[in-house]
Formats: sequence, C-alpha cells, structure tokens
Amino acid sequence: MRQLRRKAGDAGRSFAVVASEVKKLAGDSRMAAVEITQTVNSLGNEAGKFMEQITSGADTSHDAQDRFSSLNNMIAEVAGAVSKVGECNGEIAQSAATVKLRLGELKSAQHNVKKSNNKLSTLLVDAHDKITDLDINASKMFDQIVHAGMSPVDEPYVEQALSYAEKFRAMTQKALDQGILSEAELFDRNYQQISGSNPPRYRSRLTDWADANWRPLFDKLRGENNLSVICSAEDGFLPTHMSDYCKAPTGDPEHDNAWCRNGIIVKNGVDIPAKESTADYMMAVYAHEGGTHETFRNIYVPLYFNGRRWGDFELAYSIRDSKHI
Repeated sequence: MRQLRRKAGDAGRSFAVVASEVKKLAGDSRMAAVEITQTVNSLGNEAGKFMEQITSGADTSHDAQDRFSSLNNMIAEVAGAVSKVGECNGEIAQSAATVKLRLGELKSAQHNVKKSNNKLSTLLVDAHDKITDLDINASKMFDQIVHAGMSPVDEPYVEQALSYAEKFRAMTQKALDQGILSEAELFDRNYQQISGSNPPRYRSRLTDWADANWRPLFDKLRGENNLSVICSAEDGFLPTHMSDYCKAPTGDPEHDNAWCRNGIIVKNGVDIPAKESTADYMMAVYAHEGGTHETFRNIYVPLYFNGRRWGDFELAYSIRDSKHI
C-alpha cells in the first residue's frame, strides 16, 4: 500500500512536470503562433508593397520602353538628318569650289579690265593734255594775229572789251575810294562753299556787292549786244555771273553745271596763260562744251585796283564764219 502510494506520488509528480512542460509548450506555441501571424501579416504587407512596386515598375518599364523607342526614332531621324547634312555639305563644298573658281576668273577679268582701264585712262589723260596744249598754242597764235591787226573782224570786239573793262574798273575803284567796298572784301580768297551745289560753288565777302553792282551791268551788256561778259579773279573764282546763269541749283549736275555758274572756280586750259599774261588784253579761242562744238572767242582784259591785279574782265563771242582767220 505504501509502495503503491509512493509510486502514485512519483507518477503524480512526473505528470505535474509533464503538465507544466506541456503548459509551457502551449504558451510558447501561442507566442510562436502570434509571432508567426505577425510575421505572416508583415510578409503580406511587404508582399503588397512589393506588388505595388512591381506594378509601378512595370508601368515605369513600359514608359521607359516607350521613351526608349521614341529616343531610338529620334536617333534615327538625327542620323538621317546628319546624313542629309553630309550630302548637303558635299553639295555646298562643290558649290563653294565652283564659286571660288568663278571668283578667281572674275578677279582675273577685273584685273585685266583694270589694266585696260588704266591704260585707257593714261591714253585719255595724255590725249586731253595734248588737246589742251593744242588749244593753248592755237590761242597764242590767234592772239598774235589779232595783236598784229590781221583779223579786222575781231577788232571791234577788242575795242568793246577794253571799253567795258574800263567801266567795271572805274565803278569798282569808285566804290573802294568811297569806302562802300573794302580792298579786303574785293580780294577776299577765304571762300565759303555753298551747300547743295553741284559743281561746288562758293561765296566770298565780295559776292553780295558783285551781285548788286556787277551783275546788272552784265545783264545790260548781254541784252544790248548779245555778248557774254563776266569778271573772274586770278584763281578763276566767279563772284557773280549773268542772271541767266545764276539760277537756283537743283542738285542735278547737268542742270547746275549749265545754269548755276555764279560762285564756281574755273581755271584751266586757255585760262592759265591768260591769267599770267601782262599784255593789255589776250585773245583765246575754244570749242563750246555744251554739245554744239561751236567755236567761241574770248578776250581777257586785266583788272587792277590800287595797283593790284584782281583778275580779268572777260568778253566772249561767236563768229560762225571764221574763214578770215
């Protein structure tokens, strides 16, 4: 009996230990289950996020593929454009070479033309100089003939020129003596160019007085005898002119050269020896430059004021029948 009770007690204690272990295992199992559940839930959440990322990645991948495809197309287009540019560059290079060749030919042609023009210009200058020399020599011979009394038809014009020149000299000298005109004004060479004139025209301190006093007398002689008369300074300056040749300039060289003669400076050809002559007058002959080629004769009479030569009184006329020369 005691033995049975001892065995029962041992068995009870063993069962208690086992029960305790089972209970512990059960608790551990519940904790493990909770942990497993939490882990599974966490894995589920992560799986969901991963699926979202996969889905997003798929979309991104699809978009990337589309963009890559578009990029490929752009690259293809650029490659095609580059190819066309290459072709165009070839054409441009060929065209540039052609243009360069043509420019070279043109430059060569221009050089030849320039050489020809230079040669022609030299010939023209030489011809002009020779013609000018001929005009001067012809005028000198004509002057000698008239001074020798061998041209009766010109003598009346010489007498008129000397008479008219004296009138201009006396009138101007009177103005100097009365202080109406100063010697500084009369001999003023500080010319002021008149704007808008072609050929260039100028003013001096003599201009206003000459317009008021010389020009009316020019017009009177022109009306009475159909003669062209002017007064020209030693350097060729014309302070005034006949009214017909004092028109307002338009800027047109053809018009202004023909009709706007007051204020111009002209000293060339036969003017040069005439201004240097110390004779009481000098004769000159020249062809009119207006296109008619009519022969004109010009008489230069020196004008002196207060012992100084100012310039010349000039009288021009035309004799159509010049066989007597």
